[in-house]
Amino acid sequence: MDFATLREQYQSAPLDRADVDPDPIVQVAAWLTAWSEVAPREPSAAVLATAGADGRPAARTVLVRGLDHAGCAFLTNYESRKGRHLAANPQASLLFQWVPVLRQ
Repeated sequence: MDFATLREQYQSAPLDRADVDPDPIVQVAAWLTAWSEVAPREPSAAVLATAGADGRPAARTVLVRGLDHAGCAFLTNYESRKGRHLAANPQASLLFQWVPVLRQ
């Protein structure tokens, strides 16, 4: 399969720092609102990347249930792989991908 033929050419204005709120929580909330207006399905879906004590990474989609200056909240089983990873290594990455509004 030639992935280059599947690539969409996005046409939009570039992201200007002057248009971005300096508070990332405020900015994420604005983009969540924008997503909800364009594509209301699962705006809280995000990819969570973790690494266990052995350093091996894993990524999976979670549904974020809350986001504020204390961090983000999502539901999980503490005995799941992501629960075990976070217990061993609390560093993680969270990526919202909002393709319809060309933001992540």
